[in-house]
Amino acid sequence: IIFFAMLALKAVGNNTAETLVKEELAATEYAMQLNLDSASGEGFRYENGSLCKGEINFTENQSFFQNFTSNTNVDVVLFWDKEAAAASFDYSGIVLSDSVASKVLAGSEYFDTSLKLGDTRYYAYLTPITGTDGKTAGALAVAIPVEHVKELYSGIAHLNVIVIITLVAMACLMLLTYFYLSRQIEHPLKRLMD
Repeated sequence: IIFFAMLALKAVGNNTAETLVKEELAATEYAMQLNLDSASGEGFRYENGSLCKGEINFTENQSFFQNFTSNTNVDVVLFWDKEAAAASFDYSGIVLSDSVASKVLAGSEYFDTSLKLGDTRYYAYLTPITGTDGKTAGALAVAIPVEHVKELYSGIAHLNVIVIITLVAMACLMLLTYFYLSRQIEHPLKRLMD
C-alpha cells in the first residue's frame, strides 16, 4: 500500500509541479512585461547590434534583467527574431529552435519543460515582443533551470514519504492499542458473565 501511495503521489506531484511552474512563470512574465512597459511605452528596435526600447539599451545594460533575476530567481532572455539579444546571464550564441520560434513569432505564448538555453535546460515561458512597427519581432523568455525545480520537488517528495510512513506507523500503533485494550476489557467481562 505504501508503495502504491508513493507512486500515486509522485505521478500527481510531477503533474502539479509542472502546472505550478508554468503558472508561476506566466505571472513572472507578466511582471517583466509591466517592468518593460514602464521603462518605455515604445516597441523594441534592434540597431547596431543592440536591442533597445525607448532610450534603454538592454544589450549593453543588463542590470535591468540582473536586478529582476536577483529578486525573483528567474532568468530572463530577450530574443530579436530567433537570436538572444539581451539576458540576465551570458547569452552568447543562444538561438531559439525553428519550432519554438515559429510559434512565438506567430504571436503565441509558449511553455516548455526542457528548453535548452546555452548549456542549461530550463522550464521556460515565452511570449512575443513587438517592434516599433507594432509587429511581432522577437520573444521574451522567463526561465527556471530544470535542475533547480527538480531539487525543490525532490525535497517535497521526500517529505511526503516521511509523512506517509509516519501516518502508517501511527495507524499500526492505534490498531495495536485497540486490540490490546479490547483484550484487556474482554477478559474481565467474560469472567463477569460466567
